Amino acid sequence: MLRVDGNPAVRLSFSTETEYYHPLEEYAREFQDGEDIPLGFPGNGGLDDENATIIVKCGLPERPNIISHMQVPPPGGASANASRADLERFAVDYMAGAKREIGCPS
Repeated sequence: MLRVDGNPAVRLSFSTETEYYHPLEEYAREFQDGEDIPLGFPGNGGLDDENATIIVKCGLPERPNIISHMQVPPPGGASANASRADLERFAVDYMAGAKREIGCPS
């Protein structure tokens, strides 16, 4: 978690996932007015004003899929401090970098 002036600004988690799914379906209750994130690589992503989740196939035996969850909690949220486009760009860049760093062949 990244804090600004003592308040949570960004929450981020990253992990291995055994199942491959679409975040907007799996986490439907967490997304308000969610939309797909277009990725420049194979995977699925979902986004709303406060959340971005991306899951991609990694292809390593110990990491079949990897997933990242990002939250920009209220009172800020994407609508107050940054646009959805900024949150989307950050989430996609983060996942692309994570795939490279881990060495995912897919």
